[in-house]
Amino acid sequence: MSRILFSSTVLLLLSGSLILANPIISEFMAVNRSTIVDDDSDRSDWIEVFNPSGSLIKLQGWALTDDPKHQLKWTFPNINLRPKEYRVVFASGKNRSSINAPLHTDFKLNSKTGYLALLNAEGEIIYEFGPNYPEQFDDVSFGKGNTKRNEIILLREKSPARALVPKTINDGKGWKALDFNDSNWKKGRTGVGYDYGNRIGLDVSAMRNSTESVYIRIPFEITNLSEIEEVILRLRYEDGFAAFINGKKVASDNAPTTLNWKSGAPQNRPDSIAVNKVEFSIAGFSKFLLEGENILAIQGLNNQVTSSDLLIHPEIIAYKKTEAKETYGFMFQPSPGERNNETVPGVEDKVLFTKPSQTYQTSLEVELKKSEIANPESKIHFTTDGSIPNGTSPVYDNKFIIRETTSIKARLVHPEGKMGPVSSEVYFELQSSLANRSSNLPLIILENYGDGRPPSGDYQTASMAIIEPTDGRGGFKDPLIIASQVGIKTRGSSTGGRSKASLSMEIQDEFGQDKNLSLLGMPNESDWVLWGPYNFDLTLMHNPFIFELSRQIGRYAPRTRFVELYMNTGGGALSTADYYGVYALMEKIDRDSDRVDVEKIFPEHKSSPEVSGGYILKVDRADPGDSGFNAAGQGIKYVYPKEEQMESNEFDPHEKALRKFLNNMGTALNASYFRDPNRGYAKYIDVDAAIDHHLLNVLAFNVDALRLSGYMHIPRGGKLTFGPIWDFDRALGSTDGRDNNPRTWRSQTGDRGTDFFNYPWWNRMFRDIDFFQKYIDRFQSLRQAEFSKENINSIIDNMANELREAQKRNLSKWNQRPRSSNGGTYEGEIRYMKTWLSRRITFMEQQFVDPPETDIAAGFVSPGTSITLKSSEGGKIYYTLDGTDPRKSGGGVTSKAILYNGSAILVNDNVFLTARVQKNTHRSLTGSNNPPLSSKWSGPITKFYSIAPTPKIGDLVFSEIHYHPLDPSPAEMVIDPSFRSSDFEFLEILNNSEKELNLSGLTINGEVRFSFLDGTDKILLPGDHFLIARNTKAFSTRYGSNISLVGEYNGKLNNGGGTLQITTQSGEIILSLNYLDEWFPVTDGQGYSLVAKPVVIQNEQQGKTAWRPSIDINGSPGQTDKPTLVIFNGIRANKNQVEISFNMPKNRRAIVQYTDEIGRGKWLPLETLEAKTNDSEVFVFDKEGANEGFRFYRIMLP
Repeated sequence: MSRILFSSTVLLLLSGSLILANPIISEFMAVNRSTIVDDDSDRSDWIEVFNPSGSLIKLQGWALTDDPKHQLKWTFPNINLRPKEYRVVFASGKNRSSINAPLHTDFKLNSKTGYLALLNAEGEIIYEFGPNYPEQFDDVSFGKGNTKRNEIILLREKSPARALVPKTINDGKGWKALDFNDSNWKKGRTGVGYDYGNRIGLDVSAMRNSTESVYIRIPFEITNLSEIEEVILRLRYEDGFAAFINGKKVASDNAPTTLNWKSGAPQNRPDSIAVNKVEFSIAGFSKFLLEGENILAIQGLNNQVTSSDLLIHPEIIAYKKTEAKETYGFMFQPSPGERNNETVPGVEDKVLFTKPSQTYQTSLEVELKKSEIANPESKIHFTTDGSIPNGTSPVYDNKFIIRETTSIKARLVHPEGKMGPVSSEVYFELQSSLANRSSNLPLIILENYGDGRPPSGDYQTASMAIIEPTDGRGGFKDPLIIASQVGIKTRGSSTGGRSKASLSMEIQDEFGQDKNLSLLGMPNESDWVLWGPYNFDLTLMHNPFIFELSRQIGRYAPRTRFVELYMNTGGGALSTADYYGVYALMEKIDRDSDRVDVEKIFPEHKSSPEVSGGYILKVDRADPGDSGFNAAGQGIKYVYPKEEQMESNEFDPHEKALRKFLNNMGTALNASYFRDPNRGYAKYIDVDAAIDHHLLNVLAFNVDALRLSGYMHIPRGGKLTFGPIWDFDRALGSTDGRDNNPRTWRSQTGDRGTDFFNYPWWNRMFRDIDFFQKYIDRFQSLRQAEFSKENINSIIDNMANELREAQKRNLSKWNQRPRSSNGGTYEGEIRYMKTWLSRRITFMEQQFVDPPETDIAAGFVSPGTSITLKSSEGGKIYYTLDGTDPRKSGGGVTSKAILYNGSAILVNDNVFLTARVQKNTHRSLTGSNNPPLSSKWSGPITKFYSIAPTPKIGDLVFSEIHYHPLDPSPAEMVIDPSFRSSDFEFLEILNNSEKELNLSGLTINGEVRFSFLDGTDKILLPGDHFLIARNTKAFSTRYGSNISLVGEYNGKLNNGGGTLQITTQSGEIILSLNYLDEWFPVTDGQGYSLVAKPVVIQNEQQGKTAWRPSIDINGSPGQTDKPTLVIFNGIRANKNQVEISFNMPKNRRAIVQYTDEIGRGKWLPLETLEAKTNDSEVFVFDKEGANEGFRFYRIMLP
């Protein structure tokens, strides 16, 4: 047993040196604010278990516990811990033990002080933090420190080696043996391979176009085997290998199970990870290693005979046996799942700065101070070179007089080794020329301390600050709203070399680790893009414009804010010469609940549904070092997870599942049944998302669309979803030239850009007339709202007004002058963009049959109203009055369709009119470089005419919003393992009036989208509720099937807050409100919903004052939110048991709990009662309670 005993200042390992045969708790975190997230995207506590031995350990039946009596414990499932493997278990209280998913204990860690132990299958203590571990701190982990070990290099890089490229089965026979004669093999030094530059010391390029295997032999010597405790093979390799020492196989990766002389690697291994060292522990080394000469034999494997390169570059490292005592302490750089970082024995308070980060001229005095509660023996240590201060850093003894841009990092250090968190501030020196400069846009400062232009590879460390305008303007003398360490690098495969480069920016903490921050009102994240419009986009708004349009139609695109950037790369004070112009600060495409909302992927996921989704992909040029893969006839690159992860052994199930999905999709696309909605492409592709993605690219005439920056994602258990859109600088009538003519489907100049309707995958979908009709329907629907001239011009005008002042400074800096054909002015470029879009839309409209028109607007009408239909371009009008489509699949006319004969349609009851025009003489551009088909049908018009008045402002309220529910429980995960917390969202709408309301024809917009227009009356009585949910299956699982839902909405409620609106068919907004997560923390993932307080009219101005948290966890969908009282009917004890009775409310689960120590002991579960449809009296029996002195009971209603 290893037991760690804690006193206030000393940590002792009572059992002496650690027994390496058993696993240990190597690290844990009890207050996780910003480190790893679990599979529900929650920042749960975590425990890291490590196998320090060289043997596999079976953990089935082992347990973790926070109970010193070991009565309560969480048990490991049937999993193994490989030698030197780390396994993170989330201490979340979620109690999950699936072997194919991250593990979760049924307890959470106590942040003040607590107990933690690892028990073996017999219940014996193997590793224990007791009697209590010390108080824990935010984002600081606790655990075993790194004991320095004496390292022996047995085999160095650049060691002598010999190699043979075998050509027959007999070549090199017996080559793995120590005594094999390799004197006639080619000789050199490691690394072995070709096309890896100076890494190669032994060239074997003769294998290219000949074979996929090469034999390699490298001798090494051991002086004293008895002093060695552990042996590691470190290897850089590409593509695969199998390694042998003295004929014994010791390691392999990306190799077939059975090897022969011409074996190859099953998969490609990317160049980007080939040069990174991978460690392989050599188990049982004492049985085959020899004192004196040994031989390392490696069979290097290429993925293909034609492979362009190969790398095998080994080292062998040994560690001497040691008697060093283990150390335990706090880690300011947690390392879940990896080797621990340095520890300190205790945590001190933070250092205080007398002045926050700011700009200044000439000089600035800054003092550092200790807080009143800081240990008087601790001293302030600091650095000004960006490094992390420690006990050897300078001691602060006098105030700073700052005369140049300076970043100060400081922390308290105690003589006994305790340290505080690192505090930092940045002070930016300004030249006088900037003192009075201001802008209506936010100002961003980047300072890299003279390190020159940011590179395109690794991130360059810099300091960043933001000044946000107040009262319409912001200047360099104003306070900095944010100052932080960042990493920056240039981006753009074709534009990265231009003077005004776009930048990737990673927000970092003082240790250089990712840090999530909300920038300029956008949701928290660490990864951002500073997009610099340059020569192609003279309006400076192409990306922000089209991204806004995408979000308006319900498709996520990165949020943006226009800014002006000042970047000092040459040292000295910040000056006007450091002005880089107008940029757009944008969200980087990444996996996040507020960005691309796919599931987080873990190596524990091994089978469906977990491996069925959670991927972000792109059709694009490869990132540096990546190679991508081919599937379904298309070259595809990884975005999330990164290629390095996906190509690793741990992610083999994910990679295989993804490629299988894509190849099955390709088969369906190219099969004779490709139009079949159940077997064809629609089984694999989100058709509605595909149409929106394509329409946005075609509308903007993005000449690089689909073939470059073509992002897509696959949610778990879902379909391939195209988007988000990205990179529209060569679009919208840019100076590129290929998009100059808006009246054509494909460019007529240069390389002609993308062939929108004939590009791989898309060419098959557009050969389905029903897909093409949906495309037309969607375009004509959007033309009435988001794609209308009024809305498009409004977006452009709003952005132009923001940019009108700053564009002059940008022009002065970069001299990218507006085109003379547009009057040579910025205003001329704005007018041209509007005109270009108007012509583009007109061209698109001309290719499709125009929908019919009515003479009466939808909504409330008097009984007996006459409605007439007309077609602006002729053709037949077919209509229905029950909401069904007059066009049937394939293009025919349905049996319910009525041919309009010119007579008026009388409305004497509620009517849902759906009408289309069929024009058989319609002609449009088809064939090469155009759509392959032409539709004779227009899109539909859908009009609901109600003889009951349309609801007005004040008639309806959102009575309950459950925007961030609890994670799925273990029981709910059994129903559907793909459930996520967002699946349990719901919205409740209340009739706030005193009259009956018909909601048919109303639409909910904003964070989610839902239409009440489905051909049936949606009658809501006074005081009644309508419920809509994100996932009906999840809703009924949590709340039961007795609560009725009107339907499912599209989209997802933003966990950070958002806007919701209800509009009529005419576009009138009758209800608009916003919500924020910061109003009530308990509604943000802790299970409570937002409940509206009674109001006359709900609106955006009311804010937090109009809301409260729900009384019960999970809210009260479909009913009034009020306390549920449960009263004990009786508690009776006899000699055998205690009988408890109470009235159980309908539709509510109940948990009966007990404790023997009120106020001190834990409440333990006695019985869980499932929900019933009616109120009823229930009885619960405690068979042990009668034998206790005192026992207390309570009833919980989850």
